[in-house]
Amino acid sequence: MEEILRYIREKYHPSGLILYGSYAAGTQTPQSDFDALAVGGCTAHDVSAVAGVPLDLYVYPKEFVISSDGADFLHLSGGRVLWDADGTAAALLARVDQSAALLPQEDAEELEAAVQWCEKMLCRAQRGDAEGNFRRYWLLTESLNICCSLRRRRYLGPRKALKLLQWDAPELFSLYTAALAAGGGEALAAWVRALRRQKDGP
Repeated sequence: MEEILRYIREKYHPSGLILYGSYAAGTQTPQSDFDALAVGGCTAHDVSAVAGVPLDLYVYPKEFVISSDGADFLHLSGGRVLWDADGTAAALLARVDQSAALLPQEDAEELEAAVQWCEKMLCRAQRGDAEGNFRRYWLLTESLNICCSLRRRRYLGPRKALKLLQWDAPELFSLYTAALAAGGGEALAAWVRALRRQKDGP
């Protein structure tokens, strides 16, 4: 990681750097990106490879970072500050946490509509044609977000959502991963039934 940090310092001279994603969590694999946000003097998106590691580095001017209320950077949640010359990076992370806490929760009617959408999509996904196949994968993707809403959790991307589901609700995690592996059929139907139980109770 030192080689990556040296590259960032020498190219962008940032006053602060926030690491997030798998490297921040310590769960990176050889295929993982090095996800980071730098407080610098320009706007850039650097996807270079350094020491064999692909970067996903965003650079923003200090003025832009200071003006953000944090809602634009919710993906930084769980990140950590690697360096911070003037407190700008740490202040941004604090605003991210505050913005996440203030996000509105769906009411019962919205949650019911979301579960009904899943049930309708399941029926349409069973047609077996091209549109049905598309709807199956759409359902698999969107239902993870819906599951988070049903459990009063913030959806902060698939990696964090899956990790929280694995920790907090292993039975739901097993059903979802089975639906993913099978791609459809009874496993997907079982996952949608589980979402209905989350909404209505046992």
